Amino acid sequence: MIEKAGSMIWNSVRMPAYFNNFLTAMQPKKLDDGSYVLAVPMEGKPMYAMDVGDLGGCAASIFNEPENYGGKIIGVATDCITTEQLCDALNKVLAPRVFKDAKQTADQMAKFGFPGAEEMASMFKLYQKE
Repeated sequence: MIEKAGSMIWNSVRMPAYFNNFLTAMQPKKLDDGSYVLAVPMEGKPMYAMDVGDLGGCAASIFNEPENYGGKIIGVATDCITTEQLCDALNKVLAPRVFKDAKQTADQMAKFGFPGAEEMASMFKLYQKE
């Protein structure tokens, strides 16, 4: 893609994981003992993340300043956090609720069989490389 751009001004904005997904598709699962488990297959690696509401302003700044950001690949995030650190933060602010890392792998997620499981697993594998 970069080679084909020629003299055209371009940039690429790399999106992080969205914290908002923990309210929907990635919602913690309540276990029989009353605790909650976060199934985020990062395998101990930190993940870049942000609130989706913060994304527009970041992207607009990048696209509106081609003299500063043109010709660059830019990652945006407001945090870089492991699943364990996320659980610690949730435990602190939502006590007495208890949150734990499911400690699942991306390969395990890919085999769950729900629509999009393989794609989500691929996404987490990409996040692990960043």
